[in-house]
Amino acid sequence: MVVLFHFTTMFDRFYDHPSTFTLSFDVGYYGVNLFFLVSGFVIYMTLERTKSARHFIVSRATRLFPVYWIAVLITFAAVALIGLPGKERTVWELLANLTMLHEYAGIRHIDGVYWTLSIELAFYIWMFAFFRAGLLQRPLRMFLIWLTTNILIFGTASALGITLPNVFGIALFTAYGNLFFAGIGFYIWRQTRSPAGLFLVVVTFALEAAVRTDVILLSLLIWTIFGLAATGQLRVLAIRPLIYLGAISYPLYLIHEHVGYIIIRQLYASDLNHPAIILGVPIVTALLLAAAIHHLIEEPAMHALRARL
Repeated sequence: MVVLFHFTTMFDRFYDHPSTFTLSFDVGYYGVNLFFLVSGFVIYMTLERTKSARHFIVSRATRLFPVYWIAVLITFAAVALIGLPGKERTVWELLANLTMLHEYAGIRHIDGVYWTLSIELAFYIWMFAFFRAGLLQRPLRMFLIWLTTNILIFGTASALGITLPNVFGIALFTAYGNLFFAGIGFYIWRQTRSPAGLFLVVVTFALEAAVRTDVILLSLLIWTIFGLAATGQLRVLAIRPLIYLGAISYPLYLIHEHVGYIIIRQLYASDLNHPAIILGVPIVTALLLAAAIHHLIEEPAMHALRARL
């Protein structure tokens, strides 16, 4: 969903597809919403099986950073060597991006998709704090703490006429927190059929409907699909090609956007402008790159670092 969104709608917004290219996939943006639901589900599951704070930190760091570093370097090099107007970055910005904390300092992304990682890190930190505070088995309390904190901070700022910096919204994952907690609710419901899990699923959807009123039906579809998958009702999709796409989904997400834009621009410059070519070549290239990163970097680095740490 996200790849198609970038190669159709977002490319057109940045660089203009010719009039002969009429494909668009606006709803692909909401693949990110599904991603955050998955993250809430998986991180809660991970923490429930975690014995120590160190174990959680090592498992998340080894999962995220090796692939991310490679993707940052490849994207930076591709843009620097071939060119992508408006997306050029300095070496300083490259170094800052390697920390994954650059957005908190107002530093531009090497690739546009990295904005979700800033929110993801914020969620990890919150969940780590809940874990250390012994609140993991109290999901409703965690949700209320997050919701109350957001209401107090942004409500107070609004009452005082203060516009808070964007970093507050990122650190509090304000716009997407309900999605993470929905994932937690689905996991709890899957495991125990607890009313607390069902309540989280319902109340987070209510928040989603209130905030993103223009896509209520799409949100309902996402909640339904995720609920069916989480409770084992979509096992028909557990086939090797889709499982493999799941395995390479993180490097695919990180590597596809700007590299894909470069390829599309080069294809247009070579008069190879058939829609099947314009979409097919960057998608296949992104898949091959993602597969290579997964096998050569992601799996070896994760196993080696976890064994060492």
